[in-house]
Amino acid sequence: MPLFHRHHEATTLTELLKEATIRDVASTHSVVVLPDNSTLEEALSALRNKNILSAPVASSTSGDILGLVDVNDVVVAAYSTKFREDLGVTQDTNKHFWSFTVKELINESGRNPCSPQPLGFSLSHLIHVLSQGSSRVPVYDGEKIKLRGMASQMDIAKFLCKPEHLKLAGQLEFVLLETLLDSNPPEVLTTSDPVHKFFTTMRLQGVSSMGVVDANGKLVANMSASNLRGLKDFEDLKLTAQEFLSKTGELKIPVALTRGGNVLEATKLMVQHHVHRIWVLDQDGKPEGVFSLSDLMSVLKGIVGE
Repeated sequence: MPLFHRHHEATTLTELLKEATIRDVASTHSVVVLPDNSTLEEALSALRNKNILSAPVASSTSGDILGLVDVNDVVVAAYSTKFREDLGVTQDTNKHFWSFTVKELINESGRNPCSPQPLGFSLSHLIHVLSQGSSRVPVYDGEKIKLRGMASQMDIAKFLCKPEHLKLAGQLEFVLLETLLDSNPPEVLTTSDPVHKFFTTMRLQGVSSMGVVDANGKLVANMSASNLRGLKDFEDLKLTAQEFLSKTGELKIPVALTRGGNVLEATKLMVQHHVHRIWVLDQDGKPEGVFSLSDLMSVLKGIVGE
């Protein structure tokens, strides 16, 4: 039965999110699963080829899901090699970096806990789960926990942007981005900063992205954990932000709005361009803040309540 007919009686966004289930949004086909003996190089390659940020790790003997590995965990791996600005990268260091197995990296960052969810639970429940740090979670069906797919923050954004849901999602037009911006200016890199400065900031301060600005302070690119999927050599961490992003083909002006934009507008843009954040710029093109899928989850959590 089409989703529209199942939820046509909902009269508010809150009702829609409480009546819909995880089954309505979950991706249940072609799930990428990493064997626990996969190397870091193999894992990054899989994430890069499928354009995903995380994947479940399965035991190579039993097939049981052991947890999730994402690009934040890779940052921890990089630091475990004791790479710092004042240390050179030797051949042994590079070899050690790539020899990690994914089993060693499961939730090393502490930011991507594995929390499998039943397909029959409501979207409002999933929103609460995804507002606590995870961007994707495994989903299962039936009493026995067996992987059936994944559900993500982006899946919920896509659900809201379906034509049959846009009228109720219109409530988000009344939430302006300027009311959600941090009072402190966003963290930025210059095009000439070494790229490992981002990963240092990410590791030590817990940020998930930084804007890359030119000499005039205008936003010219975005640096996030997802960029690490393009890492093929540990030496690349010594490149400048511009050199690194050029090498990975990601030196491009990010999708952005002004502070007068609203949450629904930002959500539509994230879905349209398949990005996880929208930069908020001033009239001169300088970054004032950023609105991410995690911020969307927080907004929705406030709407559906506890």
